[in-house]
Amino acid sequence: MLTELFADPKLVSRDMINDILRYKRVGGVAERLGRIAASRFNALLGDHLRQEAR
Repeated sequence: MLTELFADPKLVSRDMINDILRYKRVGGVAERLGRIAASRFNALLGDHLRQEAR
């Protein structure tokens, strides 16, 4: 799932995953990560819909 937030999934390392899991436990971080994921999904959906309209 985390790799889907990056254009290049190779940028996601084991250390990055561990850091994010650690930070998710800090107040408010889970909500912010959810917003990032949602905005990325909305951007992908928008791209798809624009291509379908052509």
